[in-house]
Amino acid sequence: MKNPVSSFSYDGLIRLKKFHIAWRLLCMDNSPLILSFLYRTFILPNLRVISYPQLVTKLDDYLFLIRNAYGEDLYPRRAKEYIDDWAGDDNGFFRIYYVHNTDEPEVDITPAIEKVFEWINSLEQRTFIGTESRLLYLFQLIRDMVSNTEQDATMRLAELEQQKANIELEIAKVKSGSLAIYDSRQIKERFIQIEDTAQSLISDFRQVENNFRTLDREMRERIATSDKNKGGLLDDVFSEQDAIKDSDQGKSFKGFWEYLMSPERQDELKSMLDKIFLLPEIEKKNFLQNIDVDLLDVGERVYQSYNLIAEQLRKYLDSQSYLEHKRIAELIKFIERNAIENKDNELAQKLYMEINDTVPMLESTMSRPLFTPPRSHVIQDNLLIQGQANSSLELLYQQYGIDEDELYARIRKLLQLEPQISLKQVITKYPVQHGLAEIITYLHLATKKCKAVIDNELKVDLPWVTDRSVKKQLTLPNIIFIR
Repeated sequence: MKNPVSSFSYDGLIRLKKFHIAWRLLCMDNSPLILSFLYRTFILPNLRVISYPQLVTKLDDYLFLIRNAYGEDLYPRRAKEYIDDWAGDDNGFFRIYYVHNTDEPEVDITPAIEKVFEWINSLEQRTFIGTESRLLYLFQLIRDMVSNTEQDATMRLAELEQQKANIELEIAKVKSGSLAIYDSRQIKERFIQIEDTAQSLISDFRQVENNFRTLDREMRERIATSDKNKGGLLDDVFSEQDAIKDSDQGKSFKGFWEYLMSPERQDELKSMLDKIFLLPEIEKKNFLQNIDVDLLDVGERVYQSYNLIAEQLRKYLDSQSYLEHKRIAELIKFIERNAIENKDNELAQKLYMEINDTVPMLESTMSRPLFTPPRSHVIQDNLLIQGQANSSLELLYQQYGIDEDELYARIRKLLQLEPQISLKQVITKYPVQHGLAEIITYLHLATKKCKAVIDNELKVDLPWVTDRSVKKQLTLPNIIFIR
């Protein structure tokens, strides 16, 4: 854990002021322009990435509004120059990178900018500060830690019995008609806490994604500078990857991803949020309405960043194989070139190498097999007569094709009702009629035509029934189509 004493020492503060991106941004003269623009571009619409040309266009429009309101001489440089300056090594407020198979760069703000927004948001004086909900949440966390670290079975049983008694008492009150519900103040207080927690969770994912990118960059540097052989280097790399997966951050993200990718958890989250937004005290337009889609989006980006490590291993192996083959080809060419250069020399008088067992082998005549006369083939000239088929030809007339547009229309229709839906839910709504070929067409749509997330960690069973009433089942990674 971070030591706050070292961070607030004089040397620590000097170092932060000199190197930390957030501090550097706050010290700049045009920090109001940068923060207001980045907030309305990324934070307000909850946008993770944006293409570089779109970002330049948005800044150009924003500079036009600022100059009209505060003077034409304000911020005289072009929008592209500001973007390149803010993304340069001297500032590093956001990163510009290329996505695989694309020619257009994308832009994303750095985790340090998220910290600036959190700090500025904390400066605003709230008219209502909920202390009860946070105290209860604190007690809940402490109680949960104590309960799940208790090793005495007697104490655990006593605590569970107490919880059971409390639940039975609550059931009795409900049966008697005594419902303890939150008043308007308690609803607002807890909803504010839910908002803050959700916003903080999404913001933290930029830091998690950045941590995985840092590990990927360190691995590339190790591969580029290592003088070990392939086996030794791969042993180090695989050990490093296992360490990443078994680290606290890796385990925490894996638990988050498995929990979020569960269809039951997604349905539960959406159902609870729908009930919350029916309350009259809650503002209808809120970013929490799409929190399930936002969490899937940020989680998928972190998952892709983690997979970059495996991708770099594959590229390293391919490059090493190419280098080894290239070295073999160079040796062969070297031998051929020397042979051509010395073809006219008196090679017979020079001893280059000795080869053992150059004497020809003798083979006994009696060891050979005896002569076998060839068989003579007899061709019969019989008249062919028409026979009777002893099998059904109906299968030749029962060919069918999968209508890809129809399957795509099914997915779009269901996504109009839900922000996301799994392949298993689609098949439950529209049972499989054409067997395995229909499921493969769904997989083609998920990878080529629809926006989908494939969770390789969670496996689901996709059943169908054949024309002969035979039940079949296919196990695949969980596929979720997103609106």
